Amino acid sequence: NDEQIEKLRKELAQYTKFIEEENDVITSLDEQIVSLRTSIEDQDQVNKKSKTLQRLEVQLADKITKLQADIEFFSSHDDCPTCKQSIDVEFKCQTVDTKHAQIQETQTGVEKLKEEIQNIQDRIQVIADVSSKVSSLNIEKITRSNSISGIIQQCKKTAKEIEELQKKSDDYIINDDKMKELEDALDTMREIGRA
Repeated sequence: NDEQIEKLRKELAQYTKFIEEENDVITSLDEQIVSLRTSIEDQDQVNKKSKTLQRLEVQLADKITKLQADIEFFSSHDDCPTCKQSIDVEFKCQTVDTKHAQIQETQTGVEKLKEEIQNIQDRIQVIADVSSKVSSLNIEKITRSNSISGIIQQCKKTAKEIEELQKKSDDYIINDDKMKELEDALDTMREIGRA
C-alpha cells in the first residue's frame, strides 16, 4: 500500500512538473504573439495606403490615355471637326509637344508609384506571413492549454487514488491496533483463567 502511494506521489510530481513546463512554454508563446502583433500594428494603414496607391495608378493610366488621345487628335486633324476652322500648325506642334512632355512626366510618376506599390505589396506579404505565424502560435498555445487541462484531470484522479489508499492504510492501522487490544485482552483473560 505504501509503495502504491509513493508511486502515485511520484506520478503526481511528474504531472506537476509537466504542467509547470507547459505553463512556461505558454508564457513564452504569449510573449512571441505580443511581439509579432506589435510588429504588424501598421496593417490597417498599409492596406489603406495600398488602395490609395492603386486608385492613383488607375488615375495616372487614365491621364496618359487622355493625353495620347489628344496627341492623336492633333496629329491627325488639320481642321476642327466641330467648327470646321483650320488649326494653326504652330499651335498643333506646341500642344503635341506639351502633351508628350506631360506623358513623360506622368510615366515617370507611374514608375515611382509602381516602386511604392511593390514596397507596399512586400509589406503586405510580411504582414500576412506574421499573421499566419501568430495563428500557428495561438493553435499551439490552445493545444498546450488543452494538454494541461487533461493532466490536471489526471492529477485530480491520482490525488483521489492516494487519498483512498491512505484511508485504507489508516483503516488497516486502526484495525491492527484493535487487533492488538483484543489479543492483549485475550492474553489477560488467559492469565486470569490460569490463576
